Amino acid sequence: MKKSKRGSAIVIWMILTIIMSLSALVILSYMVPFARDSRWIENSTNAYYQAYAWIEESMLFIKTRESLLSETWSTFSLNNPIDYEYNTISSWLMIPPKWWWNSYFDKDFNRLSQSEPIQLQVWYWFVNDWNNVVFTFRVPNNLGWFDNTWALINWMLSSEDDTLIAYESYINYEDLWSSWNLSSWNIFNKEWRKLDGSTEYFKSFYDSNCSSGKSCILRITVVNDLILSNWNQIPFLEYKIDFNSNNVPLRYTRINSKWKSYSYTRSLEVRVPQQTINQAFDFAVFQ
Repeated sequence: MKKSKRGSAIVIWMILTIIMSLSALVILSYMVPFARDSRWIENSTNAYYQAYAWIEESMLFIKTRESLLSETWSTFSLNNPIDYEYNTISSWLMIPPKWWWNSYFDKDFNRLSQSEPIQLQVWYWFVNDWNNVVFTFRVPNNLGWFDNTWALINWMLSSEDDTLIAYESYINYEDLWSSWNLSSWNIFNKEWRKLDGSTEYFKSFYDSNCSSGKSCILRITVVNDLILSNWNQIPFLEYKIDFNSNNVPLRYTRINSKWKSYSYTRSLEVRVPQQTINQAFDFAVFQ
C-alpha cells in the first residue's frame, strides 16, 4: 500500500513538472519577443531624440555664428554600434547645389514661379565680381515658347537704405522663346531704377550700398502668368545661377543629423530660412 502511494506521488510530481515546464516555455515565448521589442523600441527612440538633439545644437550654432558661410561637420561610421553625424550646409558656388534641384524635369535646375521666387543674400563679402555671375532661365522640358513682350521676370536688389528695381531690363516673354535656347544673363552692367525715380547701374549701386558691412538681398520674381504661345499655362520656369568662384549663402541653411543606436539609425533634416523680404513688395512694383 505504501509502495502504491509512493508511485502515485512520483507520477503526480512528474505531471506537475511537465505542466510547470510547459507553462514556463509558454511564458518565455511571450516574454523574450517582448523584451526584444522593448530593446528595439528603446534603441529607436534613443536614435531619434539623439538626432533631434544635434538639430538643436546646430540651430544654436546658426544663431551664434559670425559668418553665414560658416559650416559644421562631423563623421559617421556604420561599423560602430553607436555613432552620430551632423552638418550644416549654408552656401555653394552654384544654385541649385548638386542633388538639391527641385525641377521635375532636369536635375541641374530649380523651379521659379510666382510662389517660388529667388532670394539671395549677396553683399560684398560674398560677391565682389558680378561680371562672371551667370543667370540661366528656360521653359522646362521643351514645353513651348512665348511670343509676346509682357514683363515676365523682375529683379530687385534691396540694401539697408535703398532698393534698385529692374527698369527696362526685366526679362520678357520673347527672351524665353525655347527651352533649348538657354537665356543667360549678366546683370552687373544693367541700369535699373531706384525708389526715388533716378536710375543707377547695378554694379554702382552694389558697390556703394552692399559693402562695409551692409547687407543686401537680391530677389528675382515672376510677375505674370506663364502662358505659352499655344495659350497653355505652365506652372514654373527653370533656372540656375553660376557664381563662378564666389561662395554665396543659400536661401535655406540645411541641417542634417544622423544617430545610430545599434540596429537603428534615424536621419533628420531641417531647412532654416535666411533673411527674407516681404513677398507683398513683389506686386507693388507693377501696380
